[in-house]
Amino acid sequence: MANEVLYTTTLNDTLRLEQHFIEQPGKQLSWQTILYNTKKNDSLILENIRDYRPPFPDDAAKDRGHYLKICGAVLYDQTIYAIYQNYGYISLKYYRFSGPREFRKNETPINRVVTTGIWGPPKGFATFSRVNDQLFFYLGLSHIVMPNLFSFDMKTGQISKIIFSDKMSPGELHVLSTRENLFEKTNLTSETDFIADHLRPMLRNNIEFTNVLSFTYLGFLEDTKEFAQQRLRYVSKIYFFSSVDQKLQITRYSSYHKEWLIAPFVEEPLIFDPAHTGILK
Repeated sequence: MANEVLYTTTLNDTLRLEQHFIEQPGKQLSWQTILYNTKKNDSLILENIRDYRPPFPDDAAKDRGHYLKICGAVLYDQTIYAIYQNYGYISLKYYRFSGPREFRKNETPINRVVTTGIWGPPKGFATFSRVNDQLFFYLGLSHIVMPNLFSFDMKTGQISKIIFSDKMSPGELHVLSTRENLFEKTNLTSETDFIADHLRPMLRNNIEFTNVLSFTYLGFLEDTKEFAQQRLRYVSKIYFFSSVDQKLQITRYSSYHKEWLIAPFVEEPLIFDPAHTGILK
């Protein structure tokens, strides 16, 4: 029996999430999402999908285990959130625990993208940041063009795509260049004061925020795994979240271009039509 680990991440000091592709004698296939408690030496199966067949079997035979895969996962409070890609069908699954082994599973679609299989299964990753009762996540997928930044309302279950005004017509964007790559070696998780010390005066010096009375730094997201892999940033775009006069502000910083990108944004709720081959409105 072949058993390949497709995905693994540490959720906290005691919990680890893994996804396994298992091929048993007779070519029976299964994909299992397993939660491990490392302190208790215990495990719990959250998903067990059997005999899934991608729509392009000839291509799938080359790399069939990777057509149903977790892109990223995170734990907040008693709920595990995981982004799944299923041969172009992208969804958020969340497992809400009421006890050590009792949980309720929900799924919210994000997008369905038709892929021909020419380039094999989509490869991707997801990063997360919680801001109050919203879970923001960045989704990067190879050879699939779609919006990348989303918000999930943790109370209502609604997913929205984030659209900045410079992506609209007519566009609106303020660019502020910096002499150096400000966050090239910064650990953004721990060095929150350093981030706020750059973000606060930059916003207050911008014409849109000249009369700012209150400012609170809330968190960040990145669009690559660059820093996690090599402890440096050369091309990453960072999304910084802050509260400016009690209003959410998302400010982008381009490590490659060494510049701040300041623009209004809207949260547009997703409308998913299961009858359509690929829809994200």
